[in-house]
Amino acid sequence: MFQAWLRASSEARLTLAMAIPSLSEDQARWLLQHVSTFDDTAGLVALLDPRRSSLFPDQLRPEAQAALNQRLRWLTKGSSRAMLPHLTLLLSGSRSEAPFNAQELKALEAISTLPIWRETSFSQTFFQSRAHLRESGLSDTDTRAFGVAEQTVGSGMALLLRRRAEASWSHLPVEEQRWLGRMLWYIGQRMAEATSLLEHSVGTLLMELGAEHMGQMCDLEQARRQDDMVREGLRASLAASIERWPLPSLLEDLESSRARNELTWLRAFSGHAELP
Repeated sequence: MFQAWLRASSEARLTLAMAIPSLSEDQARWLLQHVSTFDDTAGLVALLDPRRSSLFPDQLRPEAQAALNQRLRWLTKGSSRAMLPHLTLLLSGSRSEAPFNAQELKALEAISTLPIWRETSFSQTFFQSRAHLRESGLSDTDTRAFGVAEQTVGSGMALLLRRRAEASWSHLPVEEQRWLGRMLWYIGQRMAEATSLLEHSVGTLLMELGAEHMGQMCDLEQARRQDDMVREGLRASLAASIERWPLPSLLEDLESSRARNELTWLRAFSGHAELP
């Protein structure tokens, strides 16, 4: 991976930062020097994912988080129609056991009214990442690119939202519990409408928690039926053992199809759709 980093262009290095478990001090300092040039909100969201807190060396972590947040705030100021960048700015660096305060709940309500979960499509990130990884000379680029794309969907931030909501219920009166439940439902619904399995699964979890505290479980049955169909497709795809198929070109085509719409791709394996 070190040689790949040396070969990579500036754009490709942002992708590599999402493809490796941790950065060296030199790599981290390079990112900090260039963060003001990053225009990809999906990449910034991935680098701020709470599950990757060890990505940056300990001594650079506070500086890195501040710089990434500042750049994301500048890119989304007054323009983003997507929930995820704003949710990242709201929750980044917060503790999972901390109840929401009144100001945070008001900001969360504004986020819950936005029309889409994120700005950049999963397939766009996948194909761009694959090109960058190939440019860097890495092997197994389809699998790595899929992993990079999954990091940009905001599942870590959504799960942090879920944990903080769970920490908040006992501190809220009944009406505010329902209010928070509605916000989780709307955010989860937008997330579950996206095309990746990860977004669908985590979005459904938010919807379940929201419905529980809204007292309106009937709306959840449709989401659960869709989830059952997706799980059927997942079982069928696992049984197909795609990773053992001998033709690299066929595997590449399948991964490309999967990246275009993973939910439709999974339904195709169970006979409910055509491959995207």
